[in-house]
Amino acid sequence: MRAAAAVCALLLVACAAAATTVPLEYVGDITLLTTSCALHMIKVSPDGTDSGALSGILTLAGERRVVRIASPTDGATLAVDLAGDGTTTLVEWDQAFADGTLIASPEFILAGTESQTASYRTFLMWSPFLPVVVTYCRDNYRSGALETAGRTVALAVVDDDTNGRFDDDAGTLFVDVDGDGQLLTDADSHERFGLYEPFVIDGTTYVATSVAADGSWAEIETATVPALPKPPLLDGFPAPGFTALDAQGSPVDVASLRGKIVLLDFWAAWCAPCLEELPTIASIHEALSDQGVVVLGVNLDRSDTAFRDALARLALPYVQIYDGSDGPISSLYRIGGIPMTYLIGRDGVIRARGLRGGALVAAIEALLGEEPES
Repeated sequence: MRAAAAVCALLLVACAAAATTVPLEYVGDITLLTTSCALHMIKVSPDGTDSGALSGILTLAGERRVVRIASPTDGATLAVDLAGDGTTTLVEWDQAFADGTLIASPEFILAGTESQTASYRTFLMWSPFLPVVVTYCRDNYRSGALETAGRTVALAVVDDDTNGRFDDDAGTLFVDVDGDGQLLTDADSHERFGLYEPFVIDGTTYVATSVAADGSWAEIETATVPALPKPPLLDGFPAPGFTALDAQGSPVDVASLRGKIVLLDFWAAWCAPCLEELPTIASIHEALSDQGVVVLGVNLDRSDTAFRDALARLALPYVQIYDGSDGPISSLYRIGGIPMTYLIGRDGVIRARGLRGGALVAAIEALLGEEPES
């Protein structure tokens, strides 16, 4: 329990004494959960054992595994040390794309816990246009269910850095906190958590205090200090409210804008696609502000100076708020990439997100055509 106490202390969350051990089953197909993939690279070079053959090392759970591309200029074949005994096994390519990129999904066997072994499937990708690199990412996850007082809650653990260990901080925990029977795995999902991040189910805060290195189990504890639930950021859910100061120092309260259509535009001056979109955002303000459309720019530049310089250069006609590179508003809306827009209806509910250009204009015009709240 010392490890559990350390996690709780680190997160500043007081945990109850009792822990529930949740068995986690291996699933060798990550696409059943998510199609996102953080690519990593193995450098391969001539290995001296075959004319033109390339080899490199993939490290999984601290074990070095040889990855070898034979005959790279003529029908490339893949051989991998699957068992960790130094012997490479021929692995068939699963897919071949028109540009020559090849993808395989080898199943490695890793040393597990308690003298057991564990399967660990990966994607390996190789292209003749970049022959000195093999890219890879995980093609597996662990699935289980937490029994709470009120219901059974599905969860999944993913080794996002593809290092063969599920217990480090690079892991991701998905929890069906809204009870709809599905795990929402988008980057800004309210069901996506850091491995040891507290999560809330039906008003009770839980935290994973320990996870097996091979992902075969997780210990979950209730916390006596409550955490705030993550608000859903999906169409049809209330938009999270916030207050902030605009560039002139005047307060902006999103809740006070109820009855108006609000467009939030997250942007930064270093973001070329953001700059390309600014004329559209400005035209929406100029054409529709007198019809009850409020545009709020939320700037994510790295310094207030950069923000001020951008405003002076761009002369944007609508309200601007400086939030910084890791500010409270972008954290509240879990912004993972920009430009990002949220369109909020007169009722304070998210009506669209991520729209740009003509699609954004059309969505606002459609909202204007709806009957206002009585």
